[in-house]
Amino acid sequence: FSADVERTEINDESDPYPFLQNGQPGGLNISNVGYVGETISFEVTLDKEPVAGFYSSDTLLTKGCSIDFFDDSFCEVDTWEWTFEGGTPASSSDQNPTGIVFEETGAFNVSLKAKNQFGSNTLTMTNFITVSETVLPIVYFTTSDTLVCSGKVIVMNDLSEVCPESWNWEFTPGSGIEFVNGTDASSQNPEVNINEAGIYTVELTVTNANGSSSLTKEDYLTIGGLSAPYVEDFENNAISINSWTVVNNDDFITWEDFFATGNGGFGAAGIDNFDYYKFLERDQLISPPLNLTGLENDSLYFDHAYALKGDILQYSDTLVVKLSDDCGESWTRLLTLVEDGSGNFVTREYTNVRFVPENADDWCGSGYGSECNVIDISQWSGNDNVMIMFESVRIMGNNLYIDNVSVGLSVSVPESGINTDKLLSIYPNPNNGLFEVSIEEEMQSGVVSVYDIRGQLILVEQISTGHDSHIVDLSGNPDGLYFVLISSNGISRTGKVVVR
Repeated sequence: FSADVERTEINDESDPYPFLQNGQPGGLNISNVGYVGETISFEVTLDKEPVAGFYSSDTLLTKGCSIDFFDDSFCEVDTWEWTFEGGTPASSSDQNPTGIVFEETGAFNVSLKAKNQFGSNTLTMTNFITVSETVLPIVYFTTSDTLVCSGKVIVMNDLSEVCPESWNWEFTPGSGIEFVNGTDASSQNPEVNINEAGIYTVELTVTNANGSSSLTKEDYLTIGGLSAPYVEDFENNAISINSWTVVNNDDFITWEDFFATGNGGFGAAGIDNFDYYKFLERDQLISPPLNLTGLENDSLYFDHAYALKGDILQYSDTLVVKLSDDCGESWTRLLTLVEDGSGNFVTREYTNVRFVPENADDWCGSGYGSECNVIDISQWSGNDNVMIMFESVRIMGNNLYIDNVSVGLSVSVPESGINTDKLLSIYPNPNNGLFEVSIEEEMQSGVVSVYDIRGQLILVEQISTGHDSHIVDLSGNPDGLYFVLISSNGISRTGKVVVR
């Protein structure tokens, strides 16, 4: 036990812990009192006979199955007297007896008598053990990870119950499967190296003395990465649950899920640079592995929001974007963003308070500063084991946010390499689903296409020849971020729109 105590409460120097000496219950002993900082620590013992308690590794068995028992008594125990009806051995004085075998069918009692110098207590559990000639294994298994890079070792963990004796593991498709480290398909907990990217079904068949049972988990393992197009909108604590990795959690500050609005939702990944006092500290936010096989649009897109902390440019933090095609063993730098005074990184004016985006104007592409980001990744098209890293480098700045990361969305990438072509106008933006799109040239025959954040085409409309603008109605669709593509006059313009 420990207690936080103000030093001013201790007035009697001859007895620095007087509050511990008053009102002690009978049989309660306090000893080894210590004082560390503002905390009092002490040991408490109770002069009382034990309260017996126990549990076992299993209670439903087959004939000839051995199980283990574990003492769970309260108060200090000096001796243990176990009795196992129908068991071999029939008794034990060990605290935690192991290898107790039950050879006959039926229901059996188990007793434990726990003793110490103050007395004893006995617990008898009636029909605690059941031995059956018909019960089959209850099959269950897990793995160290269900989303892994190809060529990485996966440990399969059997958690089956009712006296399993043998195991058989099957992986579908069966190509590219390699059992390693001395294990094979009949091992209880095999280690597997899967060399071919894809989605695998796993089946485990377990046999006990009475027969066999199987469990099949369809599409259980994703090897080589999630298929593109891939989108992460960082809603609902996505970093925690969607297999993103965070590196460098020092001072309890690093990339985390933030509440941030104005960008098609209520969440974003962010880092609290405002309260981060380490200079040039680097923190990495790394995506799950991605499989770019069959990718049609070879681009990486993401939104960001950032404001300087003060109006001095050398206080700008840095965002570095990297890509790995070997599951994080090595990295290629794709983009470096650091504010140079041209508005190439900031999305809002500087502020001396903590920056938190609240509306669309706080994000990239709003017209104040930085455009959003589209990066050509065509040289990695067709690869698996691809990972994307967002690395922040803190100087002395403000909070930084990332949102709506997408790889391979079916939206054209402007030649300028930015998300929103300045020759495309979307008004109003954000809106309630009804908005107007236009380009500088008079629009001729062509089409307007709208894609959702997952890259799915949700609307295609013909452009009326000779009109300056075109009205789009998304009011029947969910709130969120959408991409707009106009193809007219032999040119294409892209932009994003927020519906809320």
